[in-house]
Amino acid sequence: MKKRTQEINDEQIMKKMLGRAGLCRISMMDGDRPYTLPLTYGYKDKCIYINSAPGGKKIELLSRNPEVQFEIECTEGSIRENSTAKKTASCQSLIGHGRVEIISDTPGKRSGMEVIMSQHGASDLDDLNPRDMDYLVILKLNIESLQKIESNN
Repeated sequence: MKKRTQEINDEQIMKKMLGRAGLCRISMMDGDRPYTLPLTYGYKDKCIYINSAPGGKKIELLSRNPEVQFEIECTEGSIRENSTAKKTASCQSLIGHGRVEIISDTPGKRSGMEVIMSQHGASDLDDLNPRDMDYLVILKLNIESLQKIESNN
């Protein structure tokens, strides 16, 4: 496996890459073990927004330690033939670190949901039941570092 890593600081590159994917894996610490969840998200201004129920293990762990590592797979693994007639898979991922804020005020939740829904093709929050907004919280992951990983198997 060949692997190439490069740090990304350019906001336009971040926006383009983070806007292509729909799933983010976040790793939190559960005592001395990592706890990883796949979550849908939206991206804006060096922040990843995730909607969540206001309770549960994820919220408990983030309340204790808001530092996380995350991974986003940007492209489908493609199989191709190389010159020696072997098949190889190519994958591009983003791996980063950040700190999560739990947003529970109505304007903050509304703003975060707009980012998430926009990334997934919804134009506004008209279809969202206001009672659903009361029930959820928004996790705002402030990106502190981000690297692009390109792998060829």
